[in-house]
Amino acid sequence: MPVLRQRVAGRVVATLPAVVATRRLALGEVVGPGDVRLVRLRAERVRPGTVERPGQVIGQQLRRPMGAEAPFLSADLAPPALVEKNALVTMEVEAPGLALTAQGRALEAAPRGALVPVMNLASRTVVEGQVIGPGRVRVAMGAAPLRAEAR
Repeated sequence: MPVLRQRVAGRVVATLPAVVATRRLALGEVVGPGDVRLVRLRAERVRPGTVERPGQVIGQQLRRPMGAEAPFLSADLAPPALVEKNALVTMEVEAPGLALTAQGRALEAAPRGALVPVMNLASRTVVEGQVIGPGRVRVAMGAAPLRAEAR
């Protein structure tokens, strides 16, 4: 078999993996599998904090709007809010042999595990509770009401 020799000229460019949006995404939108694509970008275009794996983005909520083909940054993502601002929530208080629930209104949006101020609708008292699920907040037994400047 004859050997073919040929000269090739070109430039070598360093690239890095980056996850980009496949379409425009709005502030607060939860990113789905069809919203992301893994590409290789020139190394000089990849900013510190650029997400490299789709699994780091899917299921996260956006802190800012994203343009199509824009790379995701870790700082642009947050866990999805399980409690929305002004949403009705069930406040739960538990102690040995006692479980109480009350209706409240979340004064801020918050993801699972975050502390959120909640107004008890019956007493209008604001207490702080931990988000434990969609529309559910656990309040510590004997939680002190929050002062006005903390609201």
